[in-house]
Amino acid sequence: MKAGSSSLIFNGQTFIASDVRTIHYRNTDAQGELPFNLSGNQATGEVCDWRRGNLFLTLDYSTFPMDSYSGRIVSLDSLRLENKRSDDEIRESAGCLKGEILSENCPHCGAPVHWPSGVTSFLLCQSCGSSLNTTKDTVVLMEANAQRKEQENLFTLSIGTKGRLNDTEYLIIGAVRFAEISSYNQNQSEYWTEYLLYNTQQGFAWLIESGKRWRLSETLQTWPDFDSSGNPAGEMLIDHYRGQVEAAAGAFYWKVKQGDLLHYKEYSGKKSYGRNVILCSEQSKDEIVWSKSSPVSYRQMRKAFGLSFDTKEMLSYWLKGDNRNVGSRDNVARIIAMLILIIVNLPAWLSPHLRSPVGIVVSLCALVWIWVSDRYKNDRDYEEERVGTIIFFAFIIFLTVLFNYVKAEDSDSSHSGSSYHGYSAGHK
Repeated sequence: MKAGSSSLIFNGQTFIASDVRTIHYRNTDAQGELPFNLSGNQATGEVCDWRRGNLFLTLDYSTFPMDSYSGRIVSLDSLRLENKRSDDEIRESAGCLKGEILSENCPHCGAPVHWPSGVTSFLLCQSCGSSLNTTKDTVVLMEANAQRKEQENLFTLSIGTKGRLNDTEYLIIGAVRFAEISSYNQNQSEYWTEYLLYNTQQGFAWLIESGKRWRLSETLQTWPDFDSSGNPAGEMLIDHYRGQVEAAAGAFYWKVKQGDLLHYKEYSGKKSYGRNVILCSEQSKDEIVWSKSSPVSYRQMRKAFGLSFDTKEMLSYWLKGDNRNVGSRDNVARIIAMLILIIVNLPAWLSPHLRSPVGIVVSLCALVWIWVSDRYKNDRDYEEERVGTIIFFAFIIFLTVLFNYVKAEDSDSSHSGSSYHGYSAGHK
């Protein structure tokens, strides 16, 4: 069985393997009643999780006959629990509660580290990079790393920073820097950073930084419907690539290490989730997860996390298409170019002395060309191509000016010149 590709039929419905792995019960602590005997430190178990929409199926192959568990994914809000504690009440409660932000010093370098209790089990010291275990609400050194990296030079946002997005206050508890590994170019030339956000009530979210572009991403509890090819039904594939972990710091709910390789597929999520939404599958050796992300403007980031205002960066951000509609080319630049072409050439079209049939035909062709140009391309590199597209539009406008003014004016001058000389010949 392979995550993301193997399937089975259960109760007449097709499920996709989402998590296939061997579980090792080594030095595991347990409390309370369990449906199995946890006695040996070296016990192992073969487990596979399957998903379809908001349904799950878990098969445990370590027993005979195998154990199976089926159910559906629910959110905390859907349970409609009453008398829930607020964030302030949780912080004021005595003792160490799930979600409470804890702090200690790194056992290796002594730098302060922070993590939310009970929701993350793995921590990377942002100062020395050492691997720490947090399962007992204290940090235990797993693997030392003496290589110190200056966080402020590596990440735009600092771990421990708070910010408000979509009316939710998040705390940045972790950050991972990825290098894009292309199938046709093994050079790691493009990078992006993912910040793990945490809110006591809402749980986890991801803030993705790619160049000067930002997106807010959340893991899908309900998976999309798939077509016969295994792609989200009705959605278009935008890109596929691999990402390798270059560096990481902070707290995570899984073990992160340098060199981890993940496979990504991005789809337009317009049909299922709305405009500008990207669907993404992230697959490792043992697991596949689905997420959706939406763009966050630079203005929102400045307001939420205090990023500096930079006019040059803002202009570059717009030119690279920060808020473009996924799945279609940028209509804003196209409409602006058409308006400029019409306004600049309108006097020539209305003037009987400058009006040229050739110029009018060229103008109409230019308008059509601008309107359809690059409209049906859907490559992910449009952000980098947008500046070239704008220059291309400017060149077309320049050509129409040549035909409507320079050529027409030359023709009019030669005609006016002959009339002027003939008129002067009859007078002194």
